Formats: sequence, C-alpha cells, structure tokens
Amino acid sequence: MDLLVDQAKPGGCGTIDDDNRARRFSKDPSLSACISGLSEMLMRRCAVTLQILWSGNTVNIVACDQHAKETAGLLVAEYPW
Repeated sequence: MDLLVDQAKPGGCGTIDDDNRARRFSKDPSLSACISGLSEMLMRRCAVTLQILWSGNTVNIVACDQHAKETAGLLVAEYPW
C-alpha cells in the first residue's frame, strides 16, 4: 500500500494522515483486514460506509442506517472487548 501514517509533518505541525490515505486503505479491504487484524467482512462494510460518505450523493437514509446498525452489530459480535 505504501502508506505512511502518524508521522509528523515537516515543521512539527500535525501528522501526514489525510483522507487520501483513508481512501487508499479502504480500497483493498482484504489487504486492510490483513494489516489491521480485523475481519475482511468488517473492513468491506466500513469501506462501503466511507464510500457513501465520500460520494457527495444523496443517500437513502433508511438503507444507510440499516447498513450502519448491521456493521455495528458485526463489530460487537466479533470484537466484544
């Protein structure tokens, strides 16, 4: 993926993290799951959520709400810590 994260910007103001890194990380849910240790299904669902938020399109709120609740349920079921 060739991503640098949590490194200080030159001059010491903030970090180099930005939306492009998040997009690149979520673009390959299988690799992201391997790197993060989270399930691939959870990474795929999070990628869909991010795509919806980044799209700038009108969103079906009911479907989005259902997707978010199912994703939260999956997260709690798989990672109860």
